[in-house]
Amino acid sequence: MFRRASKVEADPNKKLKISYWSKTKCTCPCCRRDFEKEEMLTGGGRMNAGELTDELHRIYLPSEKYGPVYPLIYAVGACPRCHAAFFWKDFEIIKDSESIDALRLDENSRKQKVETIFPHYDLSRDRTLLDGAAMYYLALLSYEKVDMRLLLSAQCFRSGLHGFATT
Repeated sequence: MFRRASKVEADPNKKLKISYWSKTKCTCPCCRRDFEKEEMLTGGGRMNAGELTDELHRIYLPSEKYGPVYPLIYAVGACPRCHAAFFWKDFEIIKDSESIDALRLDENSRKQKVETIFPHYDLSRDRTLLDGAAMYYLALLSYEKVDMRLLLSAQCFRSGLHGFATT
């Protein structure tokens, strides 16, 4: 005897998910606190990649089901405590004491600058376009304090360019 699979109807009032909070925690190099990482779900028609612009930027088209989706806002993370922000892989690389000390000294300034421009941002909710823009701004402020030579050499070492030397 065969059973026919019944199709479950979707609840029209249910909010469609674009992202999820990863079980894997991220550790902030500045304050050493663990925090959750928000990642974008893939598949299901969330991202509709459009044409490339002349500057080689991908244009994402709104999907019929999810509306506008901005995948780039999930590339950067920010610590909700000290507001240090980096690309996710850079959280693991930044370990030099000079950069960490500079980030700690700049913590209040970073918070004040981002609150001036983005007064309603929130690092603890599901991301909005405004929150993503605030995180990129925090990342710009954070990377100013990091010794980029160390960061670049760590990334090159990780990608197999072992002969690369910083000057």
